Amino acid sequence: MSRQIPISKQTSYQSIMHVIQQLHYSKIEAHVMMYLIYLIMSQGQYDQQAHDYFTFFNPQPLAKHDQVSLHTVKVAFKELLGHGDIRVNSRQHAKDQVFLVRFKVVKN
Repeated sequence: MSRQIPISKQTSYQSIMHVIQQLHYSKIEAHVMMYLIYLIMSQGQYDQQAHDYFTFFNPQPLAKHDQVSLHTVKVAFKELLGHGDIRVNSRQHAKDQVFLVRFKVVKN
C-alpha cells in the first residue's frame, strides 16, 4: 500500500525532483507527494521567514480523487522547478478535503 521512498536528509533537491518525475507517471497516493514536498521544505530550502506556509487537511481521503490532487501537485512542482515559487489552492466539494500549498524555494 505505502511505498518506501529512498530519501535521506542528505538527498539533494535535484535528486528529489528526479524521484518525483519518475513517480508521477505511476499510481502514487497524493499524501506521498505531499511528503516529498515536506522533505524539500525541511532541508532548508523552505524560507520560513517569508510567511509562506504549508497546510494540508487529512490527505488520505484524497486518494480517491487522484486525478485532481495529483494534477495540482504536478502543477505545483512544475512551478517549483521552473520558478522556485509555488502558490496552490485546491478547493474540493462538500465532504472532500481542502488543501493549500504555498512556499518558496530559497536559491543557493
